[in-house]
Amino acid sequence: MLKHVSFVTADADAVAAFYTGLGAVVSKDLLTAEGFRRLVLSFEGGGKLQFFALPSAAQPTPSPARSGPNRNLQTDLQDVHDHPAAASRLLHPEQPQHAWMQHVALYLPDLKASVARLKAQGVTFARELTLSPSGNPMAFVLDPDGRQVELLEG
Repeated sequence: MLKHVSFVTADADAVAAFYTGLGAVVSKDLLTAEGFRRLVLSFEGGGKLQFFALPSAAQPTPSPARSGPNRNLQTDLQDVHDHPAAASRLLHPEQPQHAWMQHVALYLPDLKASVARLKAQGVTFARELTLSPSGNPMAFVLDPDGRQVELLEG
């Protein structure tokens, strides 16, 4: 059984608001010993998403001299905080596959009403409400970090 899936986020509060609006419940919200905010969102049926927010500028950060592909990730995420498409490119660099291949999928009890509410909130749609290849209604939206979220009736 899958326990959870973890992601890095530029804004834990925005992510919490987005996913709780889709039915999640915040089951943990704490600061790790390393200074990361850890947010665990639980969904009906047992699924969990875990997010780690990088330390704020006021907190100590790793030395820029550290090597590795993510050494400047904190600065980059802060720079694209208000631009989900840019955050999506940062967190998910261009790859040879289609963007929709990497996503989180959620069942919603009233998909049409949820789509209308998300549109009214100004959420970015990557794919409008349509039928999936199996004939079921679906839509794709971007979460606050630019991750694709597939919404399904269920």
